[in-house]
Amino acid sequence: MLSLTVGDTITGSVSWSRATRIGGIRLSRNFSLQPYRITAPLASFAGEAALPSTVDLLINGLKQSSQQVQPGQFQIDSAPTLSGMGQAQLVITDLNGQRRVVSFSLYGSPQLLQAGLADWSLEAGMVRRKFGQESFSYADDPMFSASGRYGLSDSTTLEAHAESTQGLQLAGAGGVWLLGRRAGVFSASAAASRYHGLAGNQLGGSYQWNSSLFNLFLGSTRRDADFRDVASLEGALPPRRTDQAFVGMNSPLGQWGVSYVAQRYTENDPSRFASLSWSRQLPRHGSLNLNVSRDLEREDGYNAFLSWSMPLDRYITTSASARHSRNTQSITAEVSRSVPSDLGGWGWRAESTLGDNTSGRAQVTRLGRFGQWTAGVDHWRGGDGADSITTTYATANGGLLLMGGHFHAMRRVDDAFA
Repeated sequence: MLSLTVGDTITGSVSWSRATRIGGIRLSRNFSLQPYRITAPLASFAGEAALPSTVDLLINGLKQSSQQVQPGQFQIDSAPTLSGMGQAQLVITDLNGQRRVVSFSLYGSPQLLQAGLADWSLEAGMVRRKFGQESFSYADDPMFSASGRYGLSDSTTLEAHAESTQGLQLAGAGGVWLLGRRAGVFSASAAASRYHGLAGNQLGGSYQWNSSLFNLFLGSTRRDADFRDVASLEGALPPRRTDQAFVGMNSPLGQWGVSYVAQRYTENDPSRFASLSWSRQLPRHGSLNLNVSRDLEREDGYNAFLSWSMPLDRYITTSASARHSRNTQSITAEVSRSVPSDLGGWGWRAESTLGDNTSGRAQVTRLGRFGQWTAGVDHWRGGDGADSITTTYATANGGLLLMGGHFHAMRRVDDAFA
């Protein structure tokens, strides 16, 4: 479960650090190379049977497994099938047909690692500059970084992160804790940096609780004015303070969400945003989504976005959306055909936008035996007599496989292949 990347890549990170684009080398744990491996803690259920029995495990009313047990104590380990709070039941039926039910509460979270399991990443290289604007632009000084997570127990996962470059050193540690089988997940972290003799600190914490009907997230991060990481040296200073809150609810009328985000920077004005979201599944696998947000620092900072989508068949999807913001109003319609990833073939996309900023896009894709190519054209025309802009683009990618002493051209390979 190891991956080695040489060239342009992105450094590893933990939830309280920032990833950075670099040109160099990265060596990391890669769980996707074993997609059958479960990294979250397994749910464990213990019981006792007086006679040979059959034990059925149900989670949230759905049967997960059925096992034969001998008289005495037994333990059943089950793969986690939920994220958040759930209810488990052991239905124990002995050879005489007598049945009894034992109920358990459980809480699953992908933030946790199984006891003894480690996830890590090591990088060395030069920070990538002007990504998407200029080719082969890198910082002059090399940087090094390391990130790691370790499952100390099924309810405690420890985290660590470090960065270093010319004149800057940073190190931090944190953890994620499962608060019993009902109370949710709590995380906390602390980091310190030293930049040309100036010492800075970062403190953060969050709490998350999920269930099938209700979701809650609260988080806050504080940084000193002198706190720096490698990304800060390229002009991307982190906010001095970040506060987040989210509440979600599922109902017969759809899924509702309310969020609040506040950030304060050293030099820029503070920002505070509140938003309301709603989504609902429609017949024939369609969906309808509405999002309304408000910039609380501006009187005219109101935005709204409404979208609808529906698949026409296995590969073709159509959608429409309407957007309103402080300066623009627009309506967009789109129809696209995705490329079958197993069989390959043709894919395409057509999009048109009407309103204050008129635009259009057409794109065609071909996935073949030796790779994939894409070509398209974008046309944009601004309001108030602005000049029109037309952009054409093309991309191609593939892979070379060295096997049995011979090279073979094939499609792009990101992780494992068969």
